[in-house]
Amino acid sequence: MPKTPHGETALERHPDVQPEWVAAIVADPYDQWEETDRRTGMSMTLLAGRISGWRYWIKVVLIGGEFETAYSDWRLERKYGGPPWNT
Repeated sequence: MPKTPHGETALERHPDVQPEWVAAIVADPYDQWEETDRRTGMSMTLLAGRISGWRYWIKVVLIGGEFETAYSDWRLERKYGGPPWNT
């Protein structure tokens, strides 16, 4: 997957998110939506996903179809009514 300059090192900054998880979420997201960065006006595609055995939602950010970043996002629990799996 093509990466933005920020995306080249994003997973090093978020070592709890594995590259294969990002690939799985991009291939089959739980949810997807568009947002515009208020500061830059840049359009972003946001993907929410879940990985079996991992108790946090993961957010993947794409800009222009290129990988920008991915991280565990506990705030998505409010949006989806709890953790990905109640285990």
